[in-house]
Amino acid sequence: MGASDLLLRALLHDYHDPLLWLALADALEEEGLPAEANLLRLTRQLETLPRNPHLQLEVIAQIERLLLAGVQPVRPRWQHPEGLTFVFIPPGRFWMGSPPEEDRRHDDEWWHEVELTKPFWISTHLVTQRQFRQVMHYNPSAFSPQGEMASEVQGLVTEDFPVDSVSWYEAIEFCNRLTRREQGVLELYRLPTEAEWEYACRAGTTTEFAHGSSLSSYRANFDGSSPYGKPGEELPFGPSLGRPCPVGSYPPNAWGLYDMHGQLDEWCLDWYEEEYYRYGPRCDPPGPDETDMKVLRGGTWSNAGRFCRSAFRWRADPEYRQQEKGFRVVRELLYTT
Repeated sequence: MGASDLLLRALLHDYHDPLLWLALADALEEEGLPAEANLLRLTRQLETLPRNPHLQLEVIAQIERLLLAGVQPVRPRWQHPEGLTFVFIPPGRFWMGSPPEEDRRHDDEWWHEVELTKPFWISTHLVTQRQFRQVMHYNPSAFSPQGEMASEVQGLVTEDFPVDSVSWYEAIEFCNRLTRREQGVLELYRLPTEAEWEYACRAGTTTEFAHGSSLSSYRANFDGSSPYGKPGEELPFGPSLGRPCPVGSYPPNAWGLYDMHGQLDEWCLDWYEEEYYRYGPRCDPPGPDETDMKVLRGGTWSNAGRFCRSAFRWRADPEYRQQEKGFRVVRELLYTT
């Protein structure tokens, strides 16, 4: 086991120690991974900058160049037997929602500071058709050889496409089947809370997207005829797939998470309430009491770029199964007697 592996293990228990992060970057450099070391240092720098998009843009641009070149973020990871890979997310504070000056924002994106006091693990990708079938023993996806949109994926292998057309209740059942208790530890699998989702999506940023203030479909799976840029900024149209695609087809964010913008709307644990950001608790917000809708995040392959912003909120009936809805999973370790 190399020095970087030992340091990654140490960070699981002392994730607030800046010296451990610096030591990890040095170890990566010594192990012949200078680009990964540089990415780690830049990511840590971004996380400590003031919450000001204009100050962050230069660092974000450097991070984005490395990610587009194929450099992989180095974070603690864990692999589930069913093939899901999880990345460790330490606790921290962040600004949730969108500032008043963000273009094409919505009133329910009230800008406020949130603190997450507990670490968690989140899956690096959306749950795939293969993974869902292995656990649930069926595949509800419209974009599959037997699905109602089979003609759109004819000749394609869809096993690594994200599972679509899944209701919130089906996503919950998938998580429940993974959950287990062993030797005093409850290994709990669940959907992310809305705050956890946005914290992981932003990866230390306050810009519209985890990689900056604009989005073209060369960077994410959405409607390429409707890119997102600042007012007056003209962006070229990109491709429009008109369907999901294999998970991980685009570069990750700085924390190693794929498809947080576009691909499919992702179910969250919370009920949706338009004004909740204005009165919800600052620490570990659980979402409002029961309403009639559940929160969805991320945007889809058919959406315009503005609906793929980090702050954008959507909602749907938890029983609703639709071609643009999928999910990713959080793993939480609870120690019991």
